[in-house]
Amino acid sequence: MAEKFKLYEPQVDKALMSPLQRARHTAAIVRVTFPNTLINVDPGLQPDADVYTFFDQIESFNVQSLLLAGHNPFLSNLISIVLDGTLESARPCECSHLYCIDMDIIAPGCGTLKYAVEP
Repeated sequence: MAEKFKLYEPQVDKALMSPLQRARHTAAIVRVTFPNTLINVDPGLQPDADVYTFFDQIESFNVQSLLLAGHNPFLSNLISIVLDGTLESARPCECSHLYCIDMDIIAPGCGTLKYAVEP
């Protein structure tokens, strides 16, 4: 997946991962493909973390491009908030998939899905 993602020539200004083991495995693979990318642990990406609290922090990261390695249901909930502005849409975030979302304004429902990379 990291090699497929690299084909899109992504810019990654900041990368965050959940402290759980599976996210650490994903981060290790990303580090091989993107050796200059620093990946920090963020407990706010755990499966049961509050998606609204994390969303409120996104603007404070002050970056153009943010890469997240996390888990469901958190990631599905975050995608629902970013794209639709509500959890009711219940957008699925499939395991081992990568979603690129563009946001000109950091506000619920203001994201646009640019592409998805599947295994």
